[in-house]
Amino acid sequence: MQNYQMPPKLFLRFFRWYCHSKLANHIEGDLLEDYGDRLKKSGKRKADIRFIIDVLLLFRPCIIRPIEGHKNLITYGMYKSYFIIGWRNLVRNKAFSFINISGLALGAACSLIIMLWVLDEKRMDAFHENSDNLFVVFRRDYYDGIISGGYATPGLLAEETREIYPEVKLATSLTLAQLDPFEANNKTLKETGSFTSPEFFSVFSFPLLAGTKDNALKTTSDIAISRKMAQDFFGSVEAAYGKSIRYQDKKDLRISAVFEDLPSNTSMKFDYLLNMKTFFDEHDWARTWGNNCVLTYVVLHPSVDISSFENKYQSFFDRHDGAQNDTYKVKLGLQKYSEQYLNSKMENGEFVGGRIQYVNLFSLIAIFIVLIACINSMNLTMAYSLKRGKEIGVKKVVGAFKAALVNQFIGEAILTAILAFVAGLIIVVSVLPVFNTITQKHIQIPVDQPYFWLSIVTAAILIGCVSGSYPAFYQSAFSPI
Repeated sequence: MQNYQMPPKLFLRFFRWYCHSKLANHIEGDLLEDYGDRLKKSGKRKADIRFIIDVLLLFRPCIIRPIEGHKNLITYGMYKSYFIIGWRNLVRNKAFSFINISGLALGAACSLIIMLWVLDEKRMDAFHENSDNLFVVFRRDYYDGIISGGYATPGLLAEETREIYPEVKLATSLTLAQLDPFEANNKTLKETGSFTSPEFFSVFSFPLLAGTKDNALKTTSDIAISRKMAQDFFGSVEAAYGKSIRYQDKKDLRISAVFEDLPSNTSMKFDYLLNMKTFFDEHDWARTWGNNCVLTYVVLHPSVDISSFENKYQSFFDRHDGAQNDTYKVKLGLQKYSEQYLNSKMENGEFVGGRIQYVNLFSLIAIFIVLIACINSMNLTMAYSLKRGKEIGVKKVVGAFKAALVNQFIGEAILTAILAFVAGLIIVVSVLPVFNTITQKHIQIPVDQPYFWLSIVTAAILIGCVSGSYPAFYQSAFSPI
């Protein structure tokens, strides 16, 4: 047959792979003969489909090539023996097992808590829908040969940025949080909040329980409050929406939106938001370009080239004489908002780290704790190995190879590591509430995430291999003579 008359090669290879060698030639000949007949009668497409069906239907126990079952049985019995011997050694030597497992468990628990903290830090501010195109504006100040900088920007920057640059989809500003008194339902409480522009809830993905993004802060008489603040004053979100609340004992505001309490993985802290125009009305100096009093955030269109836009945006203040002069120059820059929390330290106008340095440091500490736990386990196993010389000698005399002994001891080390990780998880669950109180976080074990359990099992096996590797090779080299 020519190439274009051959059946699908993939399924032909599949048939040759699974078919018993004694039956392959006979059955393959029949398959090809039937395929040739169908090719003449029905055409290639239908012949190919029928050939595929025949190959799949032939995938039956009586035709599949036999698996060398006796070898699998021996292997299964061997590993079962390893497990039984390892478990018996742990049970018989309770003091050694307790010290070894507890040492690994404490190391695993400490490292796991640190890594949960590290993951929580790296997830900070990364949950917003506009995260890929959301940036915080920073400035570089050039004065007398010295370059400094910061995140504080003029209050009018967000509005003018949105009007001048078509690359900007959304822009908003936010003042630093302040503590103010509120009164409603014969209750007076102090709450933490900020002033912002009406686009805030379109820029950031804080869910609204009542109200809409467009109307949340539409006028200066509107206020958006958190679920907690709504419950404190009115008892529920529904009861609070649309009601009036007195601000600083001088102004009545209408609750135009209620947002969900801020999640633990956000660096922003506020329980209420007011319209930015109210801030301008209270502070005339905030309308000048020489005062840096707010944080400015922009969302760029997805198609915008960030580097080219930043090059254009850095000369923004050239149009405002009041913001700089011949000796003092200001240039603007953009930083991804999700990176601000960990990389906020500036030197000479460049970001040189911040909390990320602590994250990296604690990651290394977690690794060193695990390595120390592994070394301790190695030393304990080496000290205990002298008692197992008779066992190793007998096994070598009856024909055990060095590789089999290595597998046995590494298997025992993996079993120990798995038990240690189980104990470590129990320790983590016990101390996590205290740890959250100290760090002011809400870290939880992601029990519903398959990747977490896969990571735990992988780590236990890896640590077992590392901690058991040297003792395994040392013990397996024991000479019966």
